[in-house]
Amino acid sequence: MSNNRDYPRIVVPPPGPKARAIVERQDRFASTSYPKEYPLAVARGQGPMVEDVDGNRFLDFMAGIAVADWAIAHVDTTDTLRSVRALRFGGTPEQVPERYTTSSPITYAEKVEAPVLIMQGRNDTRTPPRSIEMYENKMKSLGKDIEVRWFDAGHGSLSVEQNIEFQELMLRFAYRILSSKVS
Repeated sequence: MSNNRDYPRIVVPPPGPKARAIVERQDRFASTSYPKEYPLAVARGQGPMVEDVDGNRFLDFMAGIAVADWAIAHVDTTDTLRSVRALRFGGTPEQVPERYTTSSPITYAEKVEAPVLIMQGRNDTRTPPRSIEMYENKMKSLGKDIEVRWFDAGHGSLSVEQNIEFQELMLRFAYRILSSKVS
């Protein structure tokens, strides 16, 4: 990919034929425990650009898994997830603190230039809320544009109505930010 920004770029109306074929197979054989909001089949990504298997390029400004500080999340989670995280990081926060620090978004709060929206469950044991509370406080102390929406659930929501509300919040946030950039 060149250094010139060549996205967003739509070469075929999404989802294209390759993406549709993959999504159809996925719908038949993959677990239904992870709902797909959009039939996207990602081929690659770089920075904020995501390219699908049909060559369409999108601007990706949304993310999942709201862990702002992995060391705090390690302490605040379940024993099972502590074991998983220790395996992933090659040790506990006490054993390899630099790995947890360099993997934590809170470490880089000073460098954040874009507005941030986080939707976080108050009862989430996979991505516990305390690290988000600390991240929000740090971002606000730095004068950064951050909005945190709390909801009374765990890791996501199984409520269709709440998922629709989440999508609306994300779209309104994106619209607000993108509208402010138009001269």
